Parts: sequence; structure tokens; C-alpha cells
Amino acid sequence: MSTNRQCNNAKRNTAMNQTSSHFVSAPPSDNSFGLVNRLMGNLRAQEKQLSRSHWSLISKFLTFANHAEKTIAEQQQRIALLESLAQTDELTGLLNRRGFDRALERAIARVQRHKEASVLLYIDINHFKTINDRFGHNVGDEVLCHVATRLALMTRKTDHIGRLGGDEFAILLNHCDMQGAKSRIRHLKDGLATSPINIETTPLLITVSIGMADLNASFTMKKHYRLADEDMYRDKQSQKS
Repeated sequence: MSTNRQCNNAKRNTAMNQTSSHFVSAPPSDNSFGLVNRLMGNLRAQEKQLSRSHWSLISKFLTFANHAEKTIAEQQQRIALLESLAQTDELTGLLNRRGFDRALERAIARVQRHKEASVLLYIDINHFKTINDRFGHNVGDEVLCHVATRLALMTRKTDHIGRLGGDEFAILLNHCDMQGAKSRIRHLKDGLATSPINIETTPLLITVSIGMADLNASFTMKKHYRLADEDMYRDKQSQKS
């Protein structure tokens, strides 16, 4: 009796172990594998699509950025050209009054900061009205261009030269004191006196009167012009006498 009971218990344990073993080791169905594969495939497809869209956006942005950079550079060039033209005398190609004023303002500022010696020259063509009245304005323009060219050739690259209007010119001698300016004035006058301009096959000698003003940090730009202009008229009177 006891032996039969033990046999029955052993059979039940074996059956339970077999059933439990089936639950643990049962492989997933084909449907489960298919679902997982489909999900993974969808994820990969979406990833590729997102990647393509991402690089497409980057490409568009780079194209736009390159175009914008080119447009900005072209615009800056136009602005620089317009600014240069706005400061250039159309007839002679020198600085006009506006451009020369800016150069003079910067020079005065350097004198204030660094105590740098600079001199303003004020130049007027002698008998220019007579030349205009006798030969006409076209010849007058030729004379202006001739003087501008000669002055530019005799001016250092570190200096600034401009036409203030009419027959009046100005030169800013940077890194130059009054003694050096006097020497430069003689050089300019001699250079013009030995370079006549041919008018109707006749050589026309051009002379100028030149005044100077030492740049002073406490003076305004207007006062510098006035001092140089007054000195120029003294030079003109001395030549007449």
C-alpha cells in the first residue's frame, strides 16, 4: 500500500516537471518573429528617411548660407565703392573736400593721442581766373588736372592730397614738422615751375601760392584751414611784390 502511494507520487511529480518544462522552454511562434522583424524594418526605414531629411535640410542651409555670404560680400563691395566715389573729386581723381576733411580729422586725432607732428598745406593756383577767361573752362580743367598730377607725383604715399574746390588744393603732410614742411613747399613750387603745360602749342607756366599750418590738438579743423589760408595769401602777396 505504501509502495503504491510512493509510485503514484513519483508519477505526479514527473508529470508536473514535464509540464513545467514545456512552459519554460516553449519556443516563440513564427507570428512573434514576424512582428518583431516588421517593427525593426519599420524603424530602420524611418531612420533612413529621417537621415535623408536631415542631410537635405543641412544641404539647403549650406546653400542658403553660401548665397547669403556672397550677397553680403557683394553689398559690402558696393558700399565701399560708393563711399570711395563720395570722397573722390570727379575731375582730378584726388580726394574731394569731404574726403580730405576726414583725413584731416584723423590726423588731428593722432596729434591729440600721440603728439604726432603734421602740417596742413593750402595751395592756390596763381592767375587761374585769367587762364579761364583767356583760354576757356576746358583749358582751365586741363590746368587743374595738370597741377593735380604734378602734386600727386611729388607727394609721399603717407601724405594726403585733395582738391577743396575751384583752383584750391590741400596736402596733409603726416610725420612732418614746420621746418620739414618749408622744404617740401620749395620742392612743390620748383616742381611745378619746371613743368609747364602746353596750351595750343604754347607752353604755359603754372605757379602756385602755398600756406601752411602746424596741426594743433586744441584747434578745430576750421581753424586749421583758416590759418593755412591766411598764410597762403601772405605768400601770394609776397610773390606779387
